[in-house]
Amino acid sequence: MRSTVLLVLCLLMSEAPVLAADYYKELFPILQLVQDKKYPEAIAGYEKILEQAPKSLHGPVQFEIASLHALLGDKDRALAMMEQAIQSGFDDCLAIQRYEEWNPIRTDPRFIELKSRIRISESDSKEMFWLKAEVESVHHDTKMMITENINRVDGGMTIVPQSTIPIRETTSPGVLFNRELLKIQHQAQRANVFQADKARIQHLTRMGIISGPPSYERVAISSRLAESAAEQRKLAINARKFSLPAGIGTTPQPCP
Repeated sequence: MRSTVLLVLCLLMSEAPVLAADYYKELFPILQLVQDKKYPEAIAGYEKILEQAPKSLHGPVQFEIASLHALLGDKDRALAMMEQAIQSGFDDCLAIQRYEEWNPIRTDPRFIELKSRIRISESDSKEMFWLKAEVESVHHDTKMMITENINRVDGGMTIVPQSTIPIRETTSPGVLFNRELLKIQHQAQRANVFQADKARIQHLTRMGIISGPPSYERVAISSRLAESAAEQRKLAINARKFSLPAGIGTTPQPCP
C-alpha cells in the first residue's frame, strides 16, 4: 500500500519534519503501525487525525482508512469509508487503480457504483500523475545532493534547481492537495541541502585548522563538479517539466 499521503509523510519524516504541521507529526507513529501491520491501531490513529486535520486532507486520509479496512477483509467498512472519502472530494483515480488491497472488492457492485461517482478531468488526471512522480523525483534529487556533498572540498553552497509547480486553474481537490505536498517537499529539499552544506563547511573549517586547507586545484575541481551536477539536474528538471497537450479534456469524467 503506497499512496501520495504515505509517500510524502515518509519523505518528510526522513528529511524535514520541522517544516510539517503538527498533524503531520502525529501521523508518523501511524505509519509505523501500518508498517508493523497493526492495522486496527492504525485505523484508530487515522480517525483521531481526522478530528484536527484540515479539510483538504480528509479525503486522502479517509481513503487510507478505507484501504486498511479492505486489507483486513472488512468489505462493508471499507466501502462505507470509501464513500465518505468521495463525499470529502477524493478524486485520486490513480490510487483507486493501484491499491492492491482493493482487488478482492473490485467486482462488488457497491465498489463499482462508488467508483463511478468519482469525477476528474483528463487534464487534472495528467497533472496529478505528474505531481506524484515529481515528489519522488525531488526526493531522489535531494538524496543525490546530500550524497554529493560528502566528497566536496570546496566551500560553496549547493545550487538547488526545482521544478515549477503548476498554477493553472483547477477545482480538483486531489490536484490542489498534491500541489501542496510538492511545495512541502521543495521546502524540505532546500532545508536539508542547506544543512548538508553547513555541515560540510564546518567540517572543512575544522580540518583546515588541524591539517591545513585543501589545495587550490582540489577546491577548483570540486566546485566545477558541483556546478556540473547542478546544471545536469536543471536540464533533467526542464526535460520533465509539466505541460498539457493542446486540446486535452477539461470536463470531469469517471475514472477509467
